[in-house]
Amino acid sequence: DDAKNPKYAGILRDDIEIHLQWHNKKMWEVDIDRPMLRIVSQNIEALYNEYSNVDVFNAHTLLRETAWGTREFAFYDPFKNGLTFYRDV
Repeated sequence: DDAKNPKYAGILRDDIEIHLQWHNKKMWEVDIDRPMLRIVSQNIEALYNEYSNVDVFNAHTLLRETAWGTREFAFYDPFKNGLTFYRDV
């Protein structure tokens, strides 16, 4: 991110963490105009297994480690909001 013109912020209070990313309004004019949310989960494996067992997401959703140091899985909810659950590695 650019310190002189930031486009990303993380807010932390107690055990709640919210990450915000700025988008140009033109980006919302395309077909996918729904938010993308990242949610911290300390026991990501148990959450993935729980959601997998009750068909919250499709079979192509993978629990994976990323190049930026997280273990995560992501999917779209029924309202087309993007949800990513993650923990730091």
